[in-house]
Amino acid sequence: MKTILAYGDSLTWGYSPEGGGIRHPFVDRWPSVLEAGLAGQARVIAEGLNGRTTASDDFTAASDRNGVRVLPTLLDSHRPLDLVVIMLGSNDIKTFVTGSAFAAANGMKRLAEIVRTFPYGSGEVPQVLLVAPPLTAKSPRNDHPASVSPRTADDQLFDHYYALAAKEIGAGYFNARRWPRLRRWTASTSMPPIHVRSARGWSPLLNPCSASRPGSQFISGGPHG
Repeated sequence: MKTILAYGDSLTWGYSPEGGGIRHPFVDRWPSVLEAGLAGQARVIAEGLNGRTTASDDFTAASDRNGVRVLPTLLDSHRPLDLVVIMLGSNDIKTFVTGSAFAAANGMKRLAEIVRTFPYGSGEVPQVLLVAPPLTAKSPRNDHPASVSPRTADDQLFDHYYALAAKEIGAGYFNARRWPRLRRWTASTSMPPIHVRSARGWSPLLNPCSASRPGSQFISGGPHG
């Protein structure tokens, strides 16, 4: 059985749009739905942290939110790994972090470099799949937080810069913008969790029957990238 590390922020952690730190049930989080959709071909380890950035410090929280600094420890903890899926960047565009999708893309390249150069010992180097985060959206009950606006338009640039970064380093790439518009700050509880809807798109992405899709080759033992 293959092993996937899902490395991300609140989307991977399972943060609920209800707010207040409420977390989606385990079975509804996208890494859990992805694992179920792969039907025993792989297990998915969820390593999500609210507020995590690609490579920038944020000292407003008690935990270390710098993705670059934390990743090596997690690679060592969970090895051997076959694939590392990195979906970060939404917190990078906060005005007090970098406010820039371009900077986030550079952080993603650094994360991929860490995955590929970490001293795994006798284990093989895992493949890397970069994922551009979904778009953010205003809520009927709550506008974008002041920490993100007015630079929220940078989420429109994730696909452009992340696709270029993935091509440059020869990594797999997926644009989560293909998922329904993210409602991170929506208070409505009537809509199905974004995690369930989005993760249903991951199964065919990594399914060995879809060899033309990025990331699919890791299941069948294909080459990196």
